Amino acid sequence: EYHKEMLDIVIVDSTRINLRSLALGISSGKAVCLTGPVGCGKTNLVEFMAKSVGRLPPSNLEDYNAYISAEEKSYKKQENGNKRKMFQKNELPNVDDLKSQTKTGFLRIQLGDQTDSKILLGQYRCTDVPGEFVWQPGVLTQAVMNGYWLLLEDIDTATPDVCTVLANLLENNFLKVPGFRENLKVAHGFQL
Repeated sequence: EYHKEMLDIVIVDSTRINLRSLALGISSGKAVCLTGPVGCGKTNLVEFMAKSVGRLPPSNLEDYNAYISAEEKSYKKQENGNKRKMFQKNELPNVDDLKSQTKTGFLRIQLGDQTDSKILLGQYRCTDVPGEFVWQPGVLTQAVMNGYWLLLEDIDTATPDVCTVLANLLENNFLKVPGFRENLKVAHGFQL
């Protein structure tokens, strides 16, 4: 619902320059750090870029129509198992059906002094069955495994253990998740 209400940005000279710089940073495949005063539009810029490249799904039928671009492409939708249904020219799918099948590929988390590495990496949690535990991946683990974009808000307030996890990821290009996987390789498309 948050992304449905996302406003488009006003393209002025500074916005155009910032979007170009952000696009160059993203295309390098390296982590990108945006700095600036509170409220200057850093988050809006990243979300606009994510929406522009299809990381955020469009929120209405007209945008889906453009997103699919029926003349040039067909939209593939994952169904049961490996079967795929193709939407051909001039055939528009049900918006609700598309939304349920679309992976956004974009996650965000607000960091702070209460955010620890367990929130980013994940942890085992109890189930309804006594003595049974299941792994619940954290936001960073999900992003690394699925090739999502991850927006970390206010990284300057991160705790030392969060900084250690991020430094290891950026230096080694894999994630160490204690108790789950020791060397989790970064999936294609991951962007920090």
